[in-house]
Amino acid sequence: MMDKNKAKPDDLFFSNVIHHLSPQSTKLVVVLHAVPGVEIFVDYLHRVLPIALLLPKQSSMDQNVVDRLTKSFPVLHYSRNEINEHPDSLLFDIQSHVKESNFAIIDVGGYFAPLLNELAHVFQDQLVGIVENTENGHQKYEHTLLLKDEHLPFPIMSVARSPLKSPEDYMVGQAIAFSAEAMLRDYFSDVLTGKHVLVIGYGKIGQSIAEGLRKKVRKVSVYDQNPSQQMLALAHNFASGQRDILLSEADLIFCATGNQSISTTDLDIIKDKAQLFLATSGDDEVINYERFLKQGHKDPHHEHVWVMQNPSRTKHVYLCNDGKSINFLHGGIVGPFIRTVQAELLCAAVSLQDVQDYEHLTTLDTSERQLIAETWLDFYLKPHVMIKPST
Repeated sequence: MMDKNKAKPDDLFFSNVIHHLSPQSTKLVVVLHAVPGVEIFVDYLHRVLPIALLLPKQSSMDQNVVDRLTKSFPVLHYSRNEINEHPDSLLFDIQSHVKESNFAIIDVGGYFAPLLNELAHVFQDQLVGIVENTENGHQKYEHTLLLKDEHLPFPIMSVARSPLKSPEDYMVGQAIAFSAEAMLRDYFSDVLTGKHVLVIGYGKIGQSIAEGLRKKVRKVSVYDQNPSQQMLALAHNFASGQRDILLSEADLIFCATGNQSISTTDLDIIKDKAQLFLATSGDDEVINYERFLKQGHKDPHHEHVWVMQNPSRTKHVYLCNDGKSINFLHGGIVGPFIRTVQAELLCAAVSLQDVQDYEHLTTLDTSERQLIAETWLDFYLKPHVMIKPST
């Protein structure tokens, strides 16, 4: 029994989120960022839906966290390339862990989007559905559904555009700006003052990056392929212009689209000795990422830095944090704001069995989101509030 006087806000929050949820026999396959603090989320997931398998994202994996999770749960390692090239292997591993049970998938970044047909064929009525966490994953599933001639036998829910995700996205943008500044100081003995920054992608995270750097640099420019978002950046008093010109002028480039915003050909355009920071994993942000990496080599003088060269070898571009999201240089920590998103993922996974729409991405009911937000405010702004009695 939890000691209410010693319980931390995370425990109080999750306990109240799940107090009205009945434990289910439906198992879970979970793709996750294995970063410090994720363990409590995994624990509460398991209290409601038994975890059959964890798949840590390779781009954000903290080995110490993985070691701790492995003591309690089955953990397997697959990169996105391995999933795409050897889907049968992943499907076999899932089958080995879920056996005959019904199960749901929590995804981060659309790992399973290319496998919808295979999942439907192999698991048929066994797969209850999928919950996606990120905007780039949302887009992948949306695109796949548009291409399908037949309806899936299971629903797909998304929390990517939930109002509960906005605080996390804002904090991610701030964390990216912080980690980029730290890397500039620690690895390049340089400062932000006087720099021209380009942010590619003006979604929620891109907006936060741009705002976080506005007062620290000489100039912040924004490019977004969506004209409306580019107009919004101008309305927010950021510079903009033609993509190639912006790439050629920027000292620091932040790619925050999750939708392959940069390519090998851009190395001919990007300013010599510019620093390139990604806001998500390289295979999401870079076109033909493996080919892109072949244009560079690890910097022998700077840990976590790749020196990229254009085909003619006349320019050097520094790819920071080994092409991983730069905020994971410091653990990807965004504070307690991540808890509302995790709670929504948990509730969405429980709600999958009630979803009737298999043609479109669906979302958690607004009233449930409101309850999660109210509960969060109770236990992070009012830590004296105790656990509400079960009904």
